[in-house]
Amino acid sequence: MPSLFHIVFAFVCFSGIAYEIYAMYFAQKSKQWPRTSATILKAQVHSIEDEDGYDIHSPDVHYAYRVDGVLYESKRLFFGSQMTSNYFDASDSLYGITKNKRVTVYYDPKKPKRSVLHPGAGHVKPLIIPVYILLYSAFLYFV
Repeated sequence: MPSLFHIVFAFVCFSGIAYEIYAMYFAQKSKQWPRTSATILKAQVHSIEDEDGYDIHSPDVHYAYRVDGVLYESKRLFFGSQMTSNYFDASDSLYGITKNKRVTVYYDPKKPKRSVLHPGAGHVKPLIIPVYILLYSAFLYFV
């Protein structure tokens, strides 16, 4: 019978793989989505310190847009991880995006509340999938 640690480790690995596949799928789909204009409600870099004392930065954006007369709000800049240890990477992803500015938003025609300001890959890391698989395989081998 697998231990609780084994179940948690498997859950983390497979969740990571699922998230990356989800992000890659929608990153590619977003390149063909229709677009409309949005108003930026908030745009800033959010910084926190992790438990090891390192700073983690992420772009923090909030925008509103209309599709077929329905008002939507979103916080998604792009698909994939938005956290980075480099402040300037987080800041660069907000280039040209400031509060009250009108920008182009790309939305999923099947689910208009799903949207991005930067269509395409963003910070999707497809090479992390084999890393998760190797980690899990090594875990199974050594346990």
